[in-house]
Amino acid sequence: MQMAMIAFSYNGMIEDRISTSISSYSTIEDRTETHRLPSALIIGVRKGGTRALLDAMALHPKIRAVRKETHFFDLNFSKGIDWYRSLMPLSTPDQIVVEKTPGYFTSASTPKRIVVEKTPGYFTSASTPKRLRRVETFLNLSHSITNNQLIFNERKGFFCFLRTPTSRVRCLGNSKGRPHREISDKVIAKLRANLKEHNMRFFALVNRMFAW
Repeated sequence: MQMAMIAFSYNGMIEDRISTSISSYSTIEDRTETHRLPSALIIGVRKGGTRALLDAMALHPKIRAVRKETHFFDLNFSKGIDWYRSLMPLSTPDQIVVEKTPGYFTSASTPKRIVVEKTPGYFTSASTPKRLRRVETFLNLSHSITNNQLIFNERKGFFCFLRTPTSRVRCLGNSKGRPHREISDKVIAKLRANLKEHNMRFFALVNRMFAW
């Protein structure tokens, strides 16, 4: 089972929140595009479908995705917030910027550098229509991604993405969706036994059970 996790917001958002709240009092809608810091982070896990989640989320008109993993909170924090901001896509105040770096999940330094303002969301197989409804709800967005935008590729075995009716279908690269080796029941039983304690702690953390 694939699982990706979204953490919502962090301490670098303070100045952006202030400017957004001030502009909300104006009678003229602010449509200024600028490089805004992200308000949602996809933090892991590796090989858990994070790229598929990001590409699927990017179908939403209110989401702007950072295409390159920045590794700001684990490897590049010393480069400063201005460097981080420069990597962000242009967005308007009513759009959500989303950054994905799976390495954050296993970085010991990352948690203390991110102030989460909302309980993180955990999504399995998030590039399916039903799961994407949950992602939109989690981010307080309208349900704007339609089933017609998710094109199942029989050869690859997963969904590809259609941003507009006239655009080209976008699929994940060949390194994604690779077939998995068959694992014997004996090996699976041994893995479950050895990892049971860790899994139970994780289930308690996310308040959810998985059939692992």
